[in-house]
Amino acid sequence: RDYEVIHTHFAIPSGPAGYLLSKWWRKPHIVSVYGGDIYDPSKKYSPHRQPVLKLAVKRVLNQASAVVAESEDLCERTRSIYRPKSAPLCIPLGFKAPHFSPSDRAALGMDADTVYAIAVSRLVARKGYPELLEALAQCPEKRLRLIIAGDGPEGPRLQEQCRDLGIQDRVRFLGQVSEEEKYRYLSCADFFALATHHEGFGIVYQEAMYCGLPIVTTNIGGQTDFLTHGENALLCDPGDVKCLSSFLERLAIAPALRESMGARNREVIKEYMIDAVAERYAALFADSVSIPRK
Repeated sequence: RDYEVIHTHFAIPSGPAGYLLSKWWRKPHIVSVYGGDIYDPSKKYSPHRQPVLKLAVKRVLNQASAVVAESEDLCERTRSIYRPKSAPLCIPLGFKAPHFSPSDRAALGMDADTVYAIAVSRLVARKGYPELLEALAQCPEKRLRLIIAGDGPEGPRLQEQCRDLGIQDRVRFLGQVSEEEKYRYLSCADFFALATHHEGFGIVYQEAMYCGLPIVTTNIGGQTDFLTHGENALLCDPGDVKCLSSFLERLAIAPALRESMGARNREVIKEYMIDAVAERYAALFADSVSIPRK
């Protein structure tokens, strides 16, 4: 087939395959990196900690016609950790507007007068759920409840932590939910909260933004490209439970602040819609094809 560009996603494991194909077919090779293939502070075997994996990533990046990172944070980590010959380009993930049937709180088992924070993600160490639960336990606003959508290996441990903290009645674990269900809960919640240690980009934040939710989260990761403290989010240092708890309380007791931040998020998300992002990739592909191959 007369392909013109090889585009692989993640430096490893798919990057080496893309490189071999590009050599075989003599076509430009674009590599998009997303986070776990470059830097994951919660994983022992993250490539930035393992010399062999680090070398493999570095070689893939250096042999690519272009490297794309999904956020400025990931661009900087790619530059500082792997020092590729060519500086990575930043092209964000494209957000596609969802289609779902609106719901009301009663249909979802949510009380009309309760303030709900919602978190959506895999239940893995990097997402910082122990800190989020500890912050909820310390929050003096007892009307605040937390809904967690998603599953993963940390699930049983987190439920046990809720019992230990005495907040089992304030936290609802939904488990894995469909896209339709996810957006129904997002549209009925009051704000989004996550204590992540690092995000390559953080598309779950954009899902919340689309639904008009303000956000409480951390200040390290790709989410800082589109979340600004005090404007559309409240951002704290990873692991700072006291600060996180104060931000949970701040949004829980301030409906006007929630409304203003949520309205701002509905505007910001428009800058990341998929059509505009696709155009940037198409332009990159066209530029790569126009450069003669050695």
